[in-house]
Amino acid sequence: MQAAPRRALVARVATVLVGSVVSSYGYLLTVRAEVGNGPMFAVQDALHLRTGMSLAITAIVVGLALAALARALGVRLGIGPLGIPLLTGLTVALVEPFAPQLDGAVLRWAAFAVGTTVMMLGAVVMLRAGFGGSALESAMFGVARITRTSPATARIGLEVAMALTGLVFGGRVGPGTAAMAVSVGPLFAFWSRHLPTRTPAAAPNDASTLHFVTQN
Repeated sequence: MQAAPRRALVARVATVLVGSVVSSYGYLLTVRAEVGNGPMFAVQDALHLRTGMSLAITAIVVGLALAALARALGVRLGIGPLGIPLLTGLTVALVEPFAPQLDGAVLRWAAFAVGTTVMMLGAVVMLRAGFGGSALESAMFGVARITRTSPATARIGLEVAMALTGLVFGGRVGPGTAAMAVSVGPLFAFWSRHLPTRTPAAAPNDASTLHFVTQN
């Protein structure tokens, strides 16, 4: 491998690792807030409670199911939809000792708001790496294209559907579940507009995806 392509690949790998750490820490803040699982995490929680699978395995199962949905909706999948669930499991374990325990409603809701915002920042950073978005982001783009809506609107629809699924099958939900369902789409669009758009050797599919986000 030539020096320039090697450096570009190293930069892309570093970008996706940083994004995963940032997103995982944001996720852990929302969990420690204890105001309700996020919609996708409610589905994982329901699967865990009903089958006895570990949360790590349920994350992989739900991720693969979302990847299959995205592919069925015509989205070209990169490494991200399959690799990000595995990477997230590793980075959650890495940063979990640094996530604080929280007391008091004000502090819990503040941590939940910051965590949700940081989680979506990490998601966009990972997408910038050019390996493809996560399975959930890929499904979001698929729904947006099929329904001719913005990615933010499609994300809200997916979040609501997952929250209801988690609730029906026994996942632990709360007011935070609804708050996350309506906020992650706009936050994803916000970070997509405001983060630098130039990435090292980004894949063409990812460049067009980011353009799609920022234009909607």
